[in-house]
Amino acid sequence: SGATLAIAGSVTGFTSAGIDDNATSVAITIDSSENVGIKNTTPSNFNASARQLVVGSGSGDNGITIFAGTSNNSSLFLADGTTATNGFRGSVNYLHNGDALTLHANATETMRLTNGKVGIGTSSITAKLQVTSASSGGTPHASADELAIENSANTGINILSGASHEGAIYFGDSSDNDIGRVRYNHSTNAMDFTVNASVRATIDSSGNFFVATTTEASDDVGHALLASGAAYHTTDGTYAGLFNRKSSDGEIVQIRKDNTVVG
Repeated sequence: SGATLAIAGSVTGFTSAGIDDNATSVAITIDSSENVGIKNTTPSNFNASARQLVVGSGSGDNGITIFAGTSNNSSLFLADGTTATNGFRGSVNYLHNGDALTLHANATETMRLTNGKVGIGTSSITAKLQVTSASSGGTPHASADELAIENSANTGINILSGASHEGAIYFGDSSDNDIGRVRYNHSTNAMDFTVNASVRATIDSSGNFFVATTTEASDDVGHALLASGAAYHTTDGTYAGLFNRKSSDGEIVQIRKDNTVVG
């Protein structure tokens, strides 16, 4: 049977190592720095910025459960000295009536997770991962809705690389993880395009555009559209150019000198 201790008045000079559970083991420890340990008797051993509450002893599963009604929210609020009595700076919330987990920073929702989708800067998530600066009024195409980047004005993605390295987007399938690629080479300042695992087109640092070749040598098989305006088309064993006009008779090829037709 248990025992009852009745105290009338006050008790001074009393110290305790903690709060015991019903098996006389220490369940909650409060150390001299007012750090609290639950299932942990040495909370002061942890980082000074995160030892005010320590849960668990390092063995077994440990956690904290926050219960709420099915139409209410479970929340963890983070406040500082200026907001402790009238608001919060950050929070983690679970909205039970919408099955959504939200993260707030500076008292504003910054991220939402719901139905396997993640939204940053938006609560109206239309892609698997959506990053929104401002609503564009559009929605992702069903064949490309894994990632959406959205803004009401200019929108873009940066790929930042070392000055002597490459930035690239790869396209792969079950048999080849780089069967397609768009790549920028920062060491040569050239961009190339890979199709069926081979480089098929290149734009060099001078603005020359090459297809099936990487040089402007007129004897190399391929097509070179030069920044100077010249065009080279070289084939091996077949015609190098085909010009076909349909529906009506008339000029097929026009040759000009100083923008005047000469042939």
